[in-house]
Amino acid sequence: MKGLPFLLAGLLVLPSCEKYTLNRVYRAEALSSHGHRGRDTSSVLEGKPLSDTSVYVVAVVVPESYDWRKDPSFGAVGCTVQLWKDNELQFSSEAGPGADIGTSPDSHHLAGGHLYTEKTSEEGTTICCDGKVVLRYGQREQLKGLLVKEGRIYTLGRNLDGGGFCFRRDGEPLLKRDSGEIFGDFSHPLYGRGGALYENEGAVCFSFRNAASCYCVVDGNMKNVGTVSSASRVRDLRLLGGEVYYISDYTTSMVVTGPSGSQALPSTAKWLNAELLARADGVWACAESEDRTLCTTLGPHGRNVLLFGAGNLIYSGASEFFALGYDGGNFRIIKPPGNVIYSRDSTFLLSTSALAFAGDEPFALVNPKEKDANPFVWSGGKKTEFRMNGYLTAIEVEVSLPRSRCGSRPAAPRFAREEPLPE
Repeated sequence: MKGLPFLLAGLLVLPSCEKYTLNRVYRAEALSSHGHRGRDTSSVLEGKPLSDTSVYVVAVVVPESYDWRKDPSFGAVGCTVQLWKDNELQFSSEAGPGADIGTSPDSHHLAGGHLYTEKTSEEGTTICCDGKVVLRYGQREQLKGLLVKEGRIYTLGRNLDGGGFCFRRDGEPLLKRDSGEIFGDFSHPLYGRGGALYENEGAVCFSFRNAASCYCVVDGNMKNVGTVSSASRVRDLRLLGGEVYYISDYTTSMVVTGPSGSQALPSTAKWLNAELLARADGVWACAESEDRTLCTTLGPHGRNVLLFGAGNLIYSGASEFFALGYDGGNFRIIKPPGNVIYSRDSTFLLSTSALAFAGDEPFALVNPKEKDANPFVWSGGKKTEFRMNGYLTAIEVEVSLPRSRCGSRPAAPRFAREEPLPE
């Protein structure tokens, strides 16, 4: 919904060459695993996975004697980035000073069982897949979207030097603009794993606004989208099922417009933010006010889902909505209308990739604040610890994931253990 809340954690800096301050709040997806402590590596113990599912987790491991929660060396300590699939290590790669992989959680993107990382330097932008450089170009860009389709890597990057953005395929520009505000990014969970990039009828798409006009970009071709002239601001705009949908502000209400007409959200609340989502049960609009979040389907037979509480991150499972709340270290997963199904105090929320779903079953990454406490994955009332000195940045759950072709996947020793959470 709105931008991620900030975690005021003093001088907390993640160990990398980037001096990245840990002040974001994020989320993740699902896994079950366990491990034993090692100096610079971690091992995963296997819990009971759901049938026909694969769970991927990204871990950043630092030397055993190093307190990553305080990082007094201001990013000068080398570390390791690992990708785990269930109980098997997929790869382990050097990160930190002089490496091509960054360690900040918002630079890690899981897609189809592979880890894509982004890193900017004075020389430009480097993108790795499973620890190997796949793209490198001279412009300094922050990714707003990344999508892999038929072996091609599509990226949408915001220019860090001169403003504007560039849409690329395998590093080559397809569309470059000197200005424009992109709809969506990786901090918006309802947009999905691709961030601002998504597929519509086989095409790679995104949308943006520039001054008073809105545009859809389809496979690099820009199309002006006519919106109602009386709208004061367009909050979100997407191509869904080949049709244009958008949410806009009016004097007294917020209105959702689609191919069959418009409908206003209830005027009893002052709606602050809104996003669109296409699901098997229809097109949804989710809007947040100062004290609630409303998700509503479009059309005469639509239904409403109400979540109480503001400032939450909104996620969608296959057929249900969830909220991820974070307040003063209290990590909460909430189902409508306000039922807390999991809560833990003294926790860092490091990434919007910290919550994922197998159908409507949530999987969450938990990074405790307590020294010597192990990070873990929570699902179904059980936790799976990663016995390591470090933190978890992203999680992905895939059902019947097909084999793909990025990176090698060395096997790792197998372990087995699963624990219920303490009361």
